[in-house]
Amino acid sequence: MTRAKLAEQLRQRLQEGGEIPSEALAGFDDDFIVSSYLDTACEDCGKKLAEGVDVDQVLAESRDLDDFFNLCVNTKDHVHAFAHVRWPTEL
Repeated sequence: MTRAKLAEQLRQRLQEGGEIPSEALAGFDDDFIVSSYLDTACEDCGKKLAEGVDVDQVLAESRDLDDFFNLCVNTKDHVHAFAHVRWPTEL
């Protein structure tokens, strides 16, 4: 999987979930979308999703978004609760 494909699947999931307006989502570039997820901290321990993970390697091994998240979580000490991404409400 590439970063562009990861960003595409993240956008799709956000659109399906109605978490942010489609108009706002269209204004975010791929790097912003991906880094927003990778920089999301665990609600329990505060570690970031990408902390201690070779993101490029995980991307290379991932088939899709769910696989990417599963591989990231599997490299951690415990299952993290990455439930809330804080998206800006204005561009």
